[in-house]
Amino acid sequence: MSLELLANEILFDVFEYFSSVDLFHSFNGLNYRFDNLLLGYFRQNKHFDFRLIYKEDLNLIRRRYLPLFINEITSIDLSNDDTNPNEIDLFISRLYPLHRFNNLHSITLYNIYSIEKIIRILDDLKHMSHLTHLNFKQNQIQYNPKTLHNIMNTIWSLPNLTHCCLDLISNGNCHIMPPTIISCSLKHLSITNFQCDMESLLVLYEHTPYIEYLSVKLCDSSNDYPQLPLLYSLTTLNIICEDSFRLVETLLRKTPNLINLTIELNNINIIETKWQDIIQKDLSSLKTFNLQSNFHIDDYDNIEDEIDRMINLYQTYFWIEQHKWFIRCICSSENNSHNIHLHTLPYKFKNYSINTNEIFLIKSTCPQDQQYLKYNSVQNLQYNSSSLDDINTNIIQFFNIRYLTLTLPYDNQFQIIIPRFDNLIYLEIRMDTRTYDENDLFQLQNLINQAPRLYYLKFYSWSTILTKFESKNKKNINIKMPPYSLQSSSVRYLNLQGWNYSGNHQFYNEQQCLSLIQSPLGQQCQYLLIEVDKRANIIHLVQKMKYLRTLNVRCNDRKDNEELIKWLKPRLPSTCTFANDSTAPNEIRLWIR
Repeated sequence: MSLELLANEILFDVFEYFSSVDLFHSFNGLNYRFDNLLLGYFRQNKHFDFRLIYKEDLNLIRRRYLPLFINEITSIDLSNDDTNPNEIDLFISRLYPLHRFNNLHSITLYNIYSIEKIIRILDDLKHMSHLTHLNFKQNQIQYNPKTLHNIMNTIWSLPNLTHCCLDLISNGNCHIMPPTIISCSLKHLSITNFQCDMESLLVLYEHTPYIEYLSVKLCDSSNDYPQLPLLYSLTTLNIICEDSFRLVETLLRKTPNLINLTIELNNINIIETKWQDIIQKDLSSLKTFNLQSNFHIDDYDNIEDEIDRMINLYQTYFWIEQHKWFIRCICSSENNSHNIHLHTLPYKFKNYSINTNEIFLIKSTCPQDQQYLKYNSVQNLQYNSSSLDDINTNIIQFFNIRYLTLTLPYDNQFQIIIPRFDNLIYLEIRMDTRTYDENDLFQLQNLINQAPRLYYLKFYSWSTILTKFESKNKKNINIKMPPYSLQSSSVRYLNLQGWNYSGNHQFYNEQQCLSLIQSPLGQQCQYLLIEVDKRANIIHLVQKMKYLRTLNVRCNDRKDNEELIKWLKPRLPSTCTFANDSTAPNEIRLWIR
């Protein structure tokens, strides 16, 4: 049956399986009927995710379509990452400042690397009376306390804002600068990349009196804590804390209506009796308790006895019968040093790291331990192994991994621990640069064959075989590149900015660039991160990689970025735009198509 014979209602159902960007790129311009269907769908859907969009599609939407449904849009996502460098600047132009979106309720902004740009966006948001959700995600900025304070005040002054996520990343241990403006609307706040001491937390609460959900990273900067009031409005609390449990205890004793508690402790060994005392006395409404505690202990002659003692503390009526909160303890040991990972079951955190090179000891308080062997909440996994021997780690399995960092070679239990790769979209490969086994590439290809949704492939490091002659004449050889000759029907994002066998950045020469262009992954690549030795190689990559949409490149043949961009502009299509990467000053980003 022809697609055009389907009723409009059925086509609208089909459109639901596409992202807004893919939908527009696939159906726009087919004929008059589909153009009208797209317009109707966008008016009805009201959300538009502009990430991963073609440059020409973005320009067409802005000029032809946005005027027709701009007042219907209630939610948008924009990004300045390597797939869409400078997209936010192009989108939020004089033609379409944000305040023109009269009914915008939610905006999510990814990968902004300029604090000044964030301030300009927030100044525009002041005029948007319907905005309720504001999310800054994966943004890296230069820490400036005064400017951060201004950002907080601007956000707290938005009259109807109820949800805010401030995923702002900066170098070092940076402290939150609480606002001095009171928000009577803000109820849901996540700000975990800046440290928050008790004094700042007090000021934060005083100026957010109706907060119900808080996700924060606590730090202990003083021995004398201010007197916190009772935080009656707070019902859900996510905490990350290092080194000091006293700070956590002080906060929890002031949250009488807390229902959900998720807490991650690092370098803190807290015994069961302290938890039980806090919960019974001060958290009588608590229903959900998710704990992850990582700490280090040394000099135990019999570590298993210590683990048994630790586990036994959680095998009481309070834990097992009253709340049915079960605990698992995993100990990895090397020599006489022991890393302890203690957590509640089922495991509810997104990140996990496993190193099968170390000896594992696993204990649990759950009477039916087999119920909790599947860690289905984990999406981001780091897996490291240097031995093909079977190690007793197969009691834990991961079925929903989306982001995998893998050190090759992997052991025989790898595919028992990770039985399937249906959801895998990101794969970072680290190859042992001191050794090499031809089986490594076979393992990697076998993994890729099982990952139908794999989109992003990164080579962090890779190994190289050198003959004795080559080893004596390293200056005269072409160092081998990462194995981009692998086959994948889904990979479109290729990151080759890793480290070669000697631990240095490897700049591609002309012949190596040609090999990449002609390789299976190179021929289908749309997003490329690479380092080249000559500026002419940039021209070759842009001209010969016919599907290439963006290029993030470091060039060894340059004085500075401005000089390189000036040389490139007349030699590349006029539609190509350039952007500097503030997080990597030696790199430039090209948005080609």
